[in-house]
Amino acid sequence: MNDNSPFMTTCQPLKEEFINLNKVIVTSEEFTLGRGKQNSAVIPFLSISRNHCKFKKNKSLEWILEDYSTFGIEVNGIKIGKGSKRNLCDGDVIKLEPTGEFVYKFVIPPKSDEYEIPRKRIKVEHDTGNNDIINNVKVKFEMSQNYERSHIEKKIESAKQMVNTTMMLKQQLQSDMNKKLQQLETDYALQIENLKGEKNEVEQQTARLIKERDAQLTLVQQEMGGKIVELMEQIKKHNENEKQLLQENNLLKEKLEKEREVFLGELLRESSSKQDMLDQLEKKMKEQEEIMKKEKEELENMHKKENEQLRLAKEKELKDLEEQKKRREAELKEQLEIIKKNLEKQVEQTEEQRIKAEQELNERLKEMQQLSNIEKVKVEQLEQEREELKRKFGEAQTTAEKSLEELKEHVRNREIELAALAADRIQQQAVQSSEVIQNLQQQLERVQNRLQIVEAEKSTILEKSCLLDPIEGTSSKQSTLTEFGELMESELQCSICAELFVEAVTLNCSHTFCKYCISRWKSKKKDCPICRYRILYILNNLENLF
Repeated sequence: MNDNSPFMTTCQPLKEEFINLNKVIVTSEEFTLGRGKQNSAVIPFLSISRNHCKFKKNKSLEWILEDYSTFGIEVNGIKIGKGSKRNLCDGDVIKLEPTGEFVYKFVIPPKSDEYEIPRKRIKVEHDTGNNDIINNVKVKFEMSQNYERSHIEKKIESAKQMVNTTMMLKQQLQSDMNKKLQQLETDYALQIENLKGEKNEVEQQTARLIKERDAQLTLVQQEMGGKIVELMEQIKKHNENEKQLLQENNLLKEKLEKEREVFLGELLRESSSKQDMLDQLEKKMKEQEEIMKKEKEELENMHKKENEQLRLAKEKELKDLEEQKKRREAELKEQLEIIKKNLEKQVEQTEEQRIKAEQELNERLKEMQQLSNIEKVKVEQLEQEREELKRKFGEAQTTAEKSLEELKEHVRNREIELAALAADRIQQQAVQSSEVIQNLQQQLERVQNRLQIVEAEKSTILEKSCLLDPIEGTSSKQSTLTEFGELMESELQCSICAELFVEAVTLNCSHTFCKYCISRWKSKKKDCPICRYRILYILNNLENLF
């Protein structure tokens, strides 16, 4: 390592974990500093960026500081800004972050063949004959006092800024912690809701997820709590530093006042040298006043020249504007004349049109007057016709109401008559149906009796005439059977299908048909196939006969 390498020494005591950073030696011509491990010097602090800054040596052997930080770097109280550069000199105070935790003094060691002049206040030996030395000492003394005061004030302001930034960082960490907690709760809530469909496995998974969520929440809370505690410690430390700086400021002011009194006493003892010094100061002040007067006169002359040039330029612009205005006015006048001529022509045309329109209006008024007399007569006739129509309409309305009432009464009477007729018809049809049933039963009994007679005749014939020809017996038997079949067909035959009744039903008109045949017939027509009387109802009273 080179002994002439520049280094940074801290301006205030650091924490125990940062003891190794009390002195940072710039070991290369491109020395990087930051929180990332790839840097030449690593500062593991929250407000230090990963790639915070770079110390670079240019061709003219000057050191340059390049700022890459998020919060910014200050050199001698002046902020550089991200992406900006700043030349460094020996003794520059570098504030790496806004909290003021890391404040360094940049030191460039002298070369081996040079002697560094100490920056401390030089003790002045009283020399009555050397007024320049006394003057320079007084000026330097006042400058050192002013510089120390301004430096203390800057320290106090930086401490206040550091407190503000720590509070901002605390709020930011608190908000980040709340956001992370909300995100974790929402993530685990969604996972738990998605896994609610299953029973045993889902309960186990939800329990495991809840445990993981609680564990992560506790970790985040512990982490954020540790950071918040650290920030609170930093705030306390900065408050203590601020109090210490205020005390140091007061002590320094007292010390400076005492030194000033001592120095002024020494100067009062040397009245003659002081008078000479004052004379020299007055001469210098006069010379400075003369120089300032000359500079003021030169500035006034320059201002006069510039004002004259501006006045001439403005006058030229005004002339140009006047000429443009005149040209524009001439163009507008020409356009106005053209518009006036066009308007006069339009006025003449409108006047002619107005005269024509008045003539046409007068003619139409005359025609309207002639027509109005005829229309009055027509209107009177129409009024009379309207009155007549109203009267007729009223009479027709009254007659219509009367006829409507009569029709309603007639309809009521007709409905009563139809109801009575329907009741009579139903009774008659019931009687007729009962008579038909009785007739059919009688016919059936006659057929049965006839069959019994035929059977008896058959047995007697077979007993008495055994010697008759068998062909004649068979013919008589067949004749009786055919007669019986014809009788059955004539009495028990459906007139629709020409077959014996199958599920016979009787209509209200006493005619009998097959149930299937009459249902098919009713799908096409609603009247009886034989008498054409309207079908009102169907009776199933012949089912027990078969």
